[in-house]
Amino acid sequence: MKLKLASAFLCTALMYCGGGGSGGSGVDGSAAVGDLSTAEATDLCEYVITLQPARSVTCTIDGTSTTIDFGTAAAEVDAEVADCVTAFSDAVDCTATVDQAESCAEANADQLDGLTDAEICAIAAGDTEPPAQPASGAVFDTATCDF
Repeated sequence: MKLKLASAFLCTALMYCGGGGSGGSGVDGSAAVGDLSTAEATDLCEYVITLQPARSVTCTIDGTSTTIDFGTAAAEVDAEVADCVTAFSDAVDCTATVDQAESCAEANADQLDGLTDAEICAIAAGDTEPPAQPASGAVFDTATCDF
C-alpha cells in the first residue's frame, strides 16, 4: 500500500498558518494572496512546494508494509505548482499575505523534517496525533482563504 502526503501537507501549510515570512519566493511579502498575478502565484507556489523535498518511509501497519511518500519529487513539481496556482486564482477574497503563506509553509516543512520515521509511522497508523499546526495558523481562518 502507498500513501502520498505531499499535497495534504502543503495545502495545510497554506490554509492554516501565518506569520512573517522570509521572502523566499521573491514575491512582495505584503501582497495579499488573493491579489497575486499568475506569475507571482507561480513564484510563491514554486517556493512553497520545493520547501519539502521527496521523502519515503516504509512502515508496517496492521501487518501490512506501507510506503508513505511525502514532499514533492522533482518530476512532480510542475503539476503541484499548477494545482497550487489554480488554488490561488480561486482564492480572490483571501487577504492573507505572501509573508504569512511563506512563514506558514516554512514552519510546516520544518515540522515535517523534524519527524522521525517511527513518528511518521505512528501517525499513519493512527497511534499518535500529527503535530499541531503552528499557533499562528489562525490568520488563514479569518482571512477568507478558501483553498
